[in-house]
Amino acid sequence: MEYIIKRLTNDAKYVGLKYNGKIETFKTTDLPKLWGEFTEKLYKSSVENLIDKKEAIGYISYNMNSKNKSYEYIASCEVSEFANCDNFTRVIIPAGRYIYFKLQFKNKAENLDELLTKVLPNLSSKFNFNRSFGFEFYPEDFNYLQEDTCLYFAVQLLED
Repeated sequence: MEYIIKRLTNDAKYVGLKYNGKIETFKTTDLPKLWGEFTEKLYKSSVENLIDKKEAIGYISYNMNSKNKSYEYIASCEVSEFANCDNFTRVIIPAGRYIYFKLQFKNKAENLDELLTKVLPNLSSKFNFNRSFGFEFYPEDFNYLQEDTCLYFAVQLLED
């Protein structure tokens, strides 16, 4: 799986809407519905300090060391500060080095399941991962209507 390593120089703040329940597999979870609800709620809200760019993240918390794999998911967009967040969930992505895996959107569910259950465990001898969270990164040029559009899945690399 193709990847690049980038450094996030400052903590990034996000506000989002949490998926109601635990996710066992991404193949059977209706995340597009969550993103639609999040977008609608965000447009109706009075959230302050939104960053003016068309990027978003899907924050995923998990425990890679656990035998029982389940995930929590938060559809989110970036803010410069947590001020009036209209009851959205707050997320902080800590500064540090991240490995970004490029994923085809049309196969996102399968790619995410494979990445979290096979690729990351296989790369754990090469990289020291933060085993508690990762995030889908939707860049400004992301367009879910285009067949070949891509997103990235990022995982924090811990210093040895």
